[in-house]
Amino acid sequence: MALFSLFKNQSKPRGFQLQHRYYDERKERLAQLGQEADLDPEARKQRLHEAWSSKRTTRSAGSSQFLRMAGIFGALLVLASLLLR
Repeated sequence: MALFSLFKNQSKPRGFQLQHRYYDERKERLAQLGQEADLDPEARKQRLHEAWSSKRTTRSAGSSQFLRMAGIFGALLVLASLLLR
């Protein structure tokens, strides 16, 4: 009988809680769009307009990045030509 009393007072195991390591912005945005599907047409137009305007600003950053890379490449060429003389 003493053998069964050893197992009687054991504590229960802790529960498992999953915590995400990263944040999936696309998945949350899709869930939010599903909830807001019943909005009026003017709100939809405004949301599309904001999305398109935000994409336009990211494209202009690409051209400045190209100019920066071209400048760095040019400086490296000048530096290489000076070192090889």
